[in-house]
Amino acid sequence: LNYALIFGKFGFPELGFAGAAWGTVIATAIQCVVLLLFFLTGSRAAAFGTRRVRLDLPATGQIIRYGGPTGLQIVFDLASWGVAISWLVGWFGTAALAATNIIVRYMHLSFMPPVGIGQVLQAMVGRAIGSGDKELATRHTALAMKVSGAYMGTAAILFVIFREPLLSIFVDAQEPLRDEIIRIGAGIMIIAAVFQFFDAMAIIYGNALRGAGDTIWPAVATAICSIFIYILGGMSLAYFVPSLGSAGPWLMGMTQIIILGMALWLRWQFGPWRKIDIFAGSDKKLATEGT
Repeated sequence: LNYALIFGKFGFPELGFAGAAWGTVIATAIQCVVLLLFFLTGSRAAAFGTRRVRLDLPATGQIIRYGGPTGLQIVFDLASWGVAISWLVGWFGTAALAATNIIVRYMHLSFMPPVGIGQVLQAMVGRAIGSGDKELATRHTALAMKVSGAYMGTAAILFVIFREPLLSIFVDAQEPLRDEIIRIGAGIMIIAAVFQFFDAMAIIYGNALRGAGDTIWPAVATAICSIFIYILGGMSLAYFVPSLGSAGPWLMGMTQIIILGMALWLRWQFGPWRKIDIFAGSDKKLATEGT
């Protein structure tokens, strides 16, 4: 849809940049409808009663208690890496902003597969704990970390070795700022490579903790790192050490992810998640009914 609406293909109007927005909105709406149909029909509806309208206040409170902090954690992630990075890097001109946007695209290729692994891990950890086997939860987490660490570590190596060719793919040969974009981006790509493994740690151990019901601590840690290290630290370097250029905010982003990854790993190794009862109260009843 993006292709068709941007360039006016297959009988669609040529809407240019606005076509990308319309294509994305339409595709997201279709995705929502398809998932809703799966949720409300077939064997899933019969097995789990998804068509029943039943307000259970205690269960709703548990969902908000465990899910609310996770939502806030995502907000802080988006605020730092989705908004603040463009704002801070934008202080240093068009070339720096273009290089940053290119590298963020490659970072998506790097961290999205571990995000998917982490989401599966979250469910597997919860299931293992629900069955009373917390050692199985530990083994699941260790395996997920090995796979994700290997993947993102490989991405880091590729970022360093092929940084200039990777940047060149996104920059037109006739672009007046081509050389500057590649020069700036090559330095930033090395910074991004440094924190790839630690990003895998943050993703995997963060999801493992959420699966175990330890949701508030990761959210608070993410908020503190995002606000005080990345946003305020990035602003400080941009303002007081402008000679670093756009590398300043990126260095603080690297610091944030390294510290957060280590903090979540330590929380998983030594934290109180083994003592948390995520099926306390009404959840225990719901878990029994589901089984």
